[in-house]
Amino acid sequence: ALDIFLKARGVLAAYLGLSPVKKFIFRQFLARPVWFDRLLSLAPKFEWIFAQPVNDLLGSSCVRIESPLGDRHFRRPAARPFHSLVDRRDAPPGGSGLKVALFVGCLIDKLYPKIAQATVKALDHLQVGYLIPENQACCGIPALASGDSTGFEKLLRLNLELFDPGRFDYLVTACATCTATIKKLWPLMAHGADQAARRRVETISARTMDISQFLVDRDLLPPPGPTDPNAVPVAYHDPCHLKKSLGVWSQPRQLIATSPGCHLKEIDRKSVV
Repeated sequence: ALDIFLKARGVLAAYLGLSPVKKFIFRQFLARPVWFDRLLSLAPKFEWIFAQPVNDLLGSSCVRIESPLGDRHFRRPAARPFHSLVDRRDAPPGGSGLKVALFVGCLIDKLYPKIAQATVKALDHLQVGYLIPENQACCGIPALASGDSTGFEKLLRLNLELFDPGRFDYLVTACATCTATIKKLWPLMAHGADQAARRRVETISARTMDISQFLVDRDLLPPPGPTDPNAVPVAYHDPCHLKKSLGVWSQPRQLIATSPGCHLKEIDRKSVV
């Protein structure tokens, strides 16, 4: 049913036409990661012109002028994106004997670089080698959601050139949407690719895992320590793409269970309005 829905989006976009703005974003802007990175690097310097901070705790802003967004809050770009903070892009496998490729994702790179930094820190600690290719492109979900198969195919080709399955055992991400897109939508929507590219897509898809799933399913975590009476309660929200699309829900909880100084406290859904 998912492929029918996405193909219908494509048919509708072809019939009605894609807006010039979306064509530029998907086929030119996102398809040129260097441009994308350079332009977004200017955002923190000029953000004050168009937006004003409204919540320092959340790091969110809202637009200064009247717009369709109204007073909706949005996350401010990080002062420095993850790709400019990387010290090492190719680390050999250590005691684990494993090496992964890290697909960072646009939002983590530009808005939440600490997530990617924590991922690399965990891989280093567990002696897992990693490969972080430069100039990674968007996973393609914005183009697919808008019915732009041409834009999606350009983004797919860019990423296939960067991620050579011969150089890693698994591809891991910390973004549930990227994980679901690479694992399920790349093979589903790569019909415009040649045979060699489709084989690479299938290989990468089969090796793609969420970072929590990788750490738990590959038995990389230490056993839980003794119960800490002062442990901080931690609530966990299941990302829709991770739980509902990929069926990954127990592994993040096991990850929390093995983390010193905290314990999992499930959200009482009856009290959530």
